[in-house]
Amino acid sequence: MPTPTKVKILRGETRPSRVNYREPLPSSDLPRMPADMDAEAKVVWRRVTSSMGRTRVIRVPDSDILRCYCEAVSRYARAAGSMRGAVRS
Repeated sequence: MPTPTKVKILRGETRPSRVNYREPLPSSDLPRMPADMDAEAKVVWRRVTSSMGRTRVIRVPDSDILRCYCEAVSRYARAAGSMRGAVRS
């Protein structure tokens, strides 16, 4: 994987042939939360985007992966709750 231009410059690279000043940069916008997620998944989405969004790590292209993560956490919480209830009965 090529080293990002910003990293090359921070490391002191000055040779024009090694620095891509026209490197494409992803949008810094946060992905929009899908309206059809369940309420618990929306809570997870808000928690992740509020903490990770400031770091600019999560971008629009990550929205599908983020949705899968949020829905998986929501389903796990429901399944764990069901199992706790089943064990006590």
